[in-house]
Amino acid sequence: MPKSRNTTAQGTGFQVQNILFAKPDKPTALYMTHSESSGANLCEGASIEVLKGQGLSTNSYFNSFYPNYWRQYTNLGRFGVEITFLGKVTVKILAIDEFENIRTVALDVIESKGKMPASQIIWVKNFLADGTQNDLLERLYVEITGLEDSSVIELSYVTDIAPNNVVSLSIGLCSFNREKDLAVTIEALSKFKTLTPEITEVFVVNQGARFSNPQLLSVLEKADFHHIEQGNFGGCGGFNRSMIEAVSVENPATYHLLMDDDIELDVRVIKRALQFLGYARKEVAIGGQMLDLDKQNILHEAGARLNKFWTVNSIGSGTDLEDSSNLRLFQENIDIDYNAWWFCMIPTGIVRDLDFSPPLFIHFDDIEYGCRMQKNGIPTLSLPGVSVWHKSFTYKKNDWMLYYDLRNRLINSVAHPEISEPPDALYVYGFIMNFALVHRYRAARLASRAIRDFLTGPHTDIWLDSQQSHERLIAFLNSQKSPENLTNVAAADFKEAQKIVLPAGTWGLVKQFVASFVFLSLPRFRKPTQLVVHGGANTANIMASPYLLASNEEATEGKFYKFERMRLWLTSLEALYVSLWYVIRHKSASRKWKSSLPDMQTKEAWWRMFSKSDRS
Repeated sequence: MPKSRNTTAQGTGFQVQNILFAKPDKPTALYMTHSESSGANLCEGASIEVLKGQGLSTNSYFNSFYPNYWRQYTNLGRFGVEITFLGKVTVKILAIDEFENIRTVALDVIESKGKMPASQIIWVKNFLADGTQNDLLERLYVEITGLEDSSVIELSYVTDIAPNNVVSLSIGLCSFNREKDLAVTIEALSKFKTLTPEITEVFVVNQGARFSNPQLLSVLEKADFHHIEQGNFGGCGGFNRSMIEAVSVENPATYHLLMDDDIELDVRVIKRALQFLGYARKEVAIGGQMLDLDKQNILHEAGARLNKFWTVNSIGSGTDLEDSSNLRLFQENIDIDYNAWWFCMIPTGIVRDLDFSPPLFIHFDDIEYGCRMQKNGIPTLSLPGVSVWHKSFTYKKNDWMLYYDLRNRLINSVAHPEISEPPDALYVYGFIMNFALVHRYRAARLASRAIRDFLTGPHTDIWLDSQQSHERLIAFLNSQKSPENLTNVAAADFKEAQKIVLPAGTWGLVKQFVASFVFLSLPRFRKPTQLVVHGGANTANIMASPYLLASNEEATEGKFYKFERMRLWLTSLEALYVSLWYVIRHKSASRKWKSSLPDMQTKEAWWRMFSKSDRS
């Protein structure tokens, strides 16, 4: 990594993690807690009043400090907390060890003079400097108590040595018909960029209808962001276009940040990631965690691992981050295989070395690239306190996405067989039947098509024009009988489906599926109850019942699925056929994919595709 230029110290300290005052529209407890929270202003842009006898704490998701990440990947000197304040306060730094014991590691009483704010650093003895008695401490936070009516103006974690790397950043956002959401992010980025010289370029790649939002267009022009119009090549095409543009400028930044268009972003976490990279001993990728936009204190994923058959294990899913006891999740470094591209900061040097993702259109492109970085010595860190809010996936159930989930999973298993065991024929048969047995016959047919397209090999038009390939997929989808879309649903018309977990293990599932198929094949003598399902149905809790697959939490709308015996039988026969074909053709198709993928990941291959529909 390049060595640092002169860096301005804050007193005798260099900031390693900015402590964030709360955003007004986000849960305050994710940032700070106050002993007299009613009426206390903990939000950014203002000082925090700490009256005599009151307390302020950073014992929170965003504002704890997690030493293990810094020990493993960075070089630091002494460690402390810098406070800019007015008044007289007690500052206490507390630490939690591996046994969940809490102890005070630094304590000081500080006072400003007159009416001018003062800045002071409270150092923690020996911590992180030489790995001595404090090497078991796993999380730190700050408590401030007012000894008189006081104000806290700024807080930060600091060290006494300058960063060892010069870090710069380009940003790429991929957009498809979400102008309103994107406009908010772009507005925030434009303001943040003026305060953050590390940000060199911002690329906004639009693959939907041409932008018409006046606020968005005005900010793009004033901020001098790169606005790129191209055809719809999926999230994969949008992200890769921004990566190609980022490494093609005269002086590329050292890192490139990829973000979705439908996120809510606290832009200050970008600075936090850059601060970490300034001290990194080697190149790493920084992944942002996903918080649920509908339930903003709930973690959806802190990076992910890949299980058998390339199924995804989302780390920390469902964790309530307002409960500080749950922060133990981050106290030891989380080992992950990849971080999704709702927020992922990638070294541009590795982009030049590895080229780009294959044209997978959507889903699993970030997984493929994360695996490739991992194989080439670039780990991905899910850094605590770096995150975005993203719309929950619970209600995003488009059938065509299932096609890409399966097809791209099969492609990735060929590209990186050492990461996880490839799906076998029984798995792909079960994948299709899982949808057939819950009356989602169209989804089952799309899964069969995904297997066929994988077995046909990479010489198909997917590699010539993924936009046209997707259009043909949608045409096939539209040719199938679709479920009814219901709106203004009355709760009294549906009963909540029971939460029944499918059996664990392959043979338990096989028995369940066989039993369900036999049951559904028998004549019905009684009208089944209409059910409502949130997230996903399974054959154990649905059986023959018609059901509403809710598209919102209130279950006032969604897709209505009904059992059809003939469609079940025909879909099951098709599933059996393609699964047997998978047994026969898998090895041959795998060899073709493996030999062709490198050529499809190059800048030249992507430019050939982009040139067919460039709208700039």
